[in-house]
Amino acid sequence: MLIEKINKYFESQKDRERDRKFHVSEVGNCDRALYFDFLGYEKEEIDAATRMKFHNGNVSHRKIVSILLGCNDINVVGAEVTIPENDLITGRADLVVSLDNQLYVVDIKTIADYGFNLLSSVSDISKNYIYQIQLYMHFLKIPNGIILFENKNTNEMKEFFISYNKDLCEKLIERMKNLKIKIDNKIVPEKPYDLEDWQCNYCRFKKVCYGMNNNIDANNDNNY
Repeated sequence: MLIEKINKYFESQKDRERDRKFHVSEVGNCDRALYFDFLGYEKEEIDAATRMKFHNGNVSHRKIVSILLGCNDINVVGAEVTIPENDLITGRADLVVSLDNQLYVVDIKTIADYGFNLLSSVSDISKNYIYQIQLYMHFLKIPNGIILFENKNTNEMKEFFISYNKDLCEKLIERMKNLKIKIDNKIVPEKPYDLEDWQCNYCRFKKVCYGMNNNIDANNDNNY
């Protein structure tokens, strides 16, 4: 009885309205999926179990922020720090803290046991997470970052220092500019060559993508 009501609650939750800018957390996504999302192509619904996982992640995230805010030897400069207004990208960094007179952007991630155990160095971190914190550092003009991981199965934690990479950020921004031009002109981006099968399998746009050639005309009404 209770489970049924909980499932109905999560099934009733809707995606947030599509922002007309790219969110920092999206920059690591497939260009084609972003194109479909911007133009309102039909996508698969998120089931109740997956929304529950997202909810649990948000709860864990708030818990860690609360703990850091309560630490007397950590100077929290800001929480949910919005990047400066621009025409292309939007987003909010989890925290900006001051440690030993140095500012750091802090990005908090809760991940499953398997992925957590694979983390031993920065090179093991998902490129999506690296892109996010790099862009936060870029727009906030803070050259130091920390990605803080929590194992959602055991609550164990790991942290990794990230140095600002100007070249990477400029390439990411240029890519987003080019993608925005394609979106505005309804030119379907090519499917990225380095996508793995599991990424496509989890994509909410896989049905429309599988039936589309790289050079298809997006103005064709049959695409929607």
